[in-house]
Amino acid sequence: MEIRSIRESEIDLFIEVLMEGASWIAANKKRMWDEADLQAHSLMDGLTINNFFAAFMDGKIAGVMILQDEDSFFWPEDPEGEALYLHKLCIRRKYAKT
Repeated sequence: MEIRSIRESEIDLFIEVLMEGASWIAANKKRMWDEADLQAHSLMDGLTINNFFAAFMDGKIAGVMILQDEDSFFWPEDPEGEALYLHKLCIRRKYAKT
């Protein structure tokens, strides 16, 4: 497995994994993400492509996440650089038990 920040050309694949996860969650009668929030312009708001990571297995994206070194929305009192904040962690179903 390789984990790395994604390239700009991979943002659509990143979103595809999130949409797949959102559909799976909704099918299980739970709600986590609105599909409107899973569009590139929404995800990129205040972030750079370097915040977007993917796990690759055999060259294919198995999972994704957003990693930030500050999150003033949820933790405004936390000083920048003292913690990492993980958002939108999503594993493709076919890799969920791997």
